[in-house]
Amino acid sequence: QLKSLSLSQTQVSDVSPLSVLSQLQDLFLGQTQVSDVSPLSALSQLQTLFLSQTQVSDVLPLSVLSQLRYLYLSQTQVSDVSPLSALSQHKYLYLDQTQVSDVSPLKHIKNLVVYTDNEEKAKQWGANGLNVELISNH
Repeated sequence: QLKSLSLSQTQVSDVSPLSVLSQLQDLFLGQTQVSDVSPLSALSQLQTLFLSQTQVSDVLPLSVLSQLRYLYLSQTQVSDVSPLSALSQHKYLYLDQTQVSDVSPLKHIKNLVVYTDNEEKAKQWGANGLNVELISNH
């Protein structure tokens, strides 16, 4: 069974065929045309999901991925991360260059580290009790 798959920097836009890869643990879709991630909700073993530089805006379908630990949403259209509050195993969330402004729904997730490139957001989110790391995109 396939455990890791990278389709980054390809022309892929439809991830529906991936929904049958039930043992997949790592999926890399960065720099693709993907916008709809709902078929990925079937990937219950997924631990790493790289969606940076995609057209993704809705993360609700990812809320059922209970094994998800690493989620890269950098440079996406995502603005609401509240659906991710159900992911208690989540460890690393990359939100640099996104429209996300409120991460308070995630503050109960133990050991979660949120990454941003925006100093003001980092201060605000840190004040809300989150572990926030400021990263630079040079």
